[in-house]
Amino acid sequence: MTFYIALWEVDTYGFDDVPASLAALEAALAKAEEQGTQMDATCLFAAPEFLFTKSRDEHFMDEDAKEDVLQRLTALSVKYKRWLMVPGTVGWFKTRVRMPRRAARREEEERSASPRNPQGYVDRAWETPVRVLPAYTPEMAAMNMPDPLGTSRPDLEEYLGDRDSELAYVQQQTPNVQDLRFARNTAYVLKRGALIHKYSKQIPSFANGLADVGRHDQRQSTLFLPGKEWPLFQHSDMTFGLEICSEHGVTHLANRMRFGTPPDIHLLLSAYTSTFEDGIASNWNTLVHADSRHSKLMYEGAAVDPLARVPLDRGTLLFYEMG
Repeated sequence: MTFYIALWEVDTYGFDDVPASLAALEAALAKAEEQGTQMDATCLFAAPEFLFTKSRDEHFMDEDAKEDVLQRLTALSVKYKRWLMVPGTVGWFKTRVRMPRRAARREEEERSASPRNPQGYVDRAWETPVRVLPAYTPEMAAMNMPDPLGTSRPDLEEYLGDRDSELAYVQQQTPNVQDLRFARNTAYVLKRGALIHKYSKQIPSFANGLADVGRHDQRQSTLFLPGKEWPLFQHSDMTFGLEICSEHGVTHLANRMRFGTPPDIHLLLSAYTSTFEDGIASNWNTLVHADSRHSKLMYEGAAVDPLARVPLDRGTLLFYEMG
């Protein structure tokens, strides 16, 4: 089976707003479609982390804006139906009072399982009294997810240890608890109008200039809320494992797969990060890395030269063939 990959290498911190990101994404998809017209293959399109943010200065949009982005991405996945789309990540926040459109979709998810929510799972973290949200019991440390491996999470211990003091500070700065914003950094996987999978970052970055919760977000009383989805998903008889930026620095996915069956392909989305050989979690020792500066494919442990590098108005498309 031939596997065709298009990686969009673009500075995601360079977009002014969501419309600019969407326009550039559609241009990149159109060029990918043009280049891959003759390919009878499974096709993957991936973009770097934080492709969609509220603005250059603020990472996190509200839930209704996020729903708009998801609707537009769904439409693009119908238009470019040959591609398994992983269009970077979306920075968004929720409050204890849900936005109208998200609340309506949640009611629908509660009524029945759907492709977007195959287990019929409902995230009720927002309904929990705020004082216990980031206290992170062992259950929260396991991200409240059904983890079939039941493995420990040593990579989270240092991060989780600081959460009580961080919450106390945010609450002190926010007299009205309803104003607290719980932020997530989420990747969506789409194909032909269906949401195949979603995965929210579990270990944020605190690096200067690259922090998930930057200075402008901090002024809005924003607290990063780790995701809890399982990182693996399947498509075309292949298993993919998702990882987002700073998670790779602590070999997060590789740690989780240590006592289980790793994915066929390790898919890493990042704004700026280096890769580590011992951090690759893949049956095939294969890493697909969409980054703002250093996108690449590693197959069976070796770097693969792209078939083509195509410059765009915003960024560059790198094309690979595998199989």
